[in-house]
This record gives sequence, structure tokens and C-alpha cells, in this order.
Amino acid sequence: MSLNLKISHARFPYKIKYYSHEYIENDTALLPLDKVKGVFFARKISNVVKTSYVNQAGMKSIKETLTLYTEDLINNLVNDDFIIFQNKKWLITKIEQTDLSDLKQWRGYEIQIRS
Repeated sequence: MSLNLKISHARFPYKIKYYSHEYIENDTALLPLDKVKGVFFARKISNVVKTSYVNQAGMKSIKETLTLYTEDLINNLVNDDFIIFQNKKWLITKIEQTDLSDLKQWRGYEIQIRS
């Protein structure tokens, strides 16, 4: 984790903590003992999209997806890490380097998450 000190975080209103994707006996819940892997500032670049689907057990479920954008250096953030965003646990599904930055010499990251 490395905050980008060359940018103003005023455009990035959300301070997000992320946690490792290591599970304890296939339990995906965050435990009080889990240590924060890092912190970054982000903004939403899409609205929450709710999709209904039928899971393997045959039960109907709802999946929420959202895309965030950050210009912080998040080298140790990987797929399947957890983040806490708006008091809810989300799972990182995709991290993509993009050109949304106003500064053309630095690229930011689009981070797709789902609940």
C-alpha cells in the first residue's frame, strides 16, 4: 500500500481498508483478528448494479457489483481480497490499470467489487 502523495485526495472521498483473501477453514467472514493489508482513497465511477441469479444450491440470490477508481499505488491488492466500503464487506473481482487520470504520466486503477 502506498498513498500517492502527488495528488489531492479531495476528488477521492472514500477511504477504503482492504484485507487479505486468506480464509480460515473456508470462512469468508472478516474476523476481529484480521489485520488491515492496506488503505487507499477512491471514488465511485459506476452505480451499484443488482443482479439476481440462481446459485448452485438452487436458491435465488442477489449479487451487487460496483466499480471504484483510485490513483493510489495498490501493488499488493489482488483479486479475492476483501474491502470494507460503506460499512459493507465487498470482494475484489478485477483490478485494471486505466487512463482516467488527469495526469497522463500516471495511470489509476479501476477496481471492480461485488458483495
